[in-house]
Amino acid sequence: MKLGICIFGDSLPLAEVGRLAGVAEASGGFESIWTGEYWHSGFQAAASIARATSRVRVATGVVQAFPRTPLITALEALDVDDLAGGRFVLGIGPQVQRYNERLHGIEYGKPVARMREYVKALRTLWGLAAGESPMLPRGEYYGFDLTGFVRPAPAPRTAIPIHISAVRPFMTRLAGECADGMVGHPMSCERDLDDYEEWLAEGAARVGRDVSEVEHVQFVICSVAADEAQARREAAQQVALYASTQTYAYRLEQLGFAEERAAIRAAYQGRDLEGMVQAVSARVLDAVAVAGTADVVRDRIRQRARPGHTTVLAPPTYGVGADRVCELTEDLVRLFSTR
Repeated sequence: MKLGICIFGDSLPLAEVGRLAGVAEASGGFESIWTGEYWHSGFQAAASIARATSRVRVATGVVQAFPRTPLITALEALDVDDLAGGRFVLGIGPQVQRYNERLHGIEYGKPVARMREYVKALRTLWGLAAGESPMLPRGEYYGFDLTGFVRPAPAPRTAIPIHISAVRPFMTRLAGECADGMVGHPMSCERDLDDYEEWLAEGAARVGRDVSEVEHVQFVICSVAADEAQARREAAQQVALYASTQTYAYRLEQLGFAEERAAIRAAYQGRDLEGMVQAVSARVLDAVAVAGTADVVRDRIRQRARPGHTTVLAPPTYGVGADRVCELTEDLVRLFSTR
């Protein structure tokens, strides 16, 4: 079982993100440590993890691509890879249209076409690390001419693995076509994993790739506590957050949970966290999350993990205080420790 853990540090000081990363690496149970971004920069969180570790892969799962130019992303990735000594994995995603347009004031465009150009631009720009002066003819979204610009700082590598976050078929196929990996959304069930595998294979086949070259990373909402009810409530809070958005609504509807989804959305619009949690039925929770006592969580993660996949434990953070996020993370680390 190839296991990672996510330390999503929105409610934590970055120093605490680093501390938890050091604890996770020392446990011996994880081959990678992942982070994301919302109220912290994902690159800064990844840098904190890189400084605190020496062996595990350090990965973003994910940072937002479109609000950053490809050059900014390429340079930030090189810097984190430098701190990590060549252990960094760049996970990028398009985010949803509303976030791009409302939070960042940028045009969303056609996300799949834009992401294809973005990945090509990053790989071209990493020529800077090899002493090249990259040039990319103008496409629909990106183009540049860095003739005469040479990055003087040495880099551990001239290429960094790129993983694309995907929820729907077209972006998943794109990951199979041009990325080193795909990061599956935490709101995923067994049926979704089957779909991801099919779509990745279709994308890889477009360009004659072997789909085994594409790493499938699957996040799993995971909560553990001696009190099973507490663990399930915390996981339900995270499920409710995702289920309340229009972007992921179809997931529950496809699984026959349209009634629960409507109730979650109504409670969210009323800013009723308790109502959101109550609307997450046991069927919904068990379909997309793993929550319970230590024995339950250990067994269910082993059942969920698939050969060839990287399974990333994602402790709930929505509605969970910083102290409890730390406690949850440390409990999961101890549960899967090999030392």
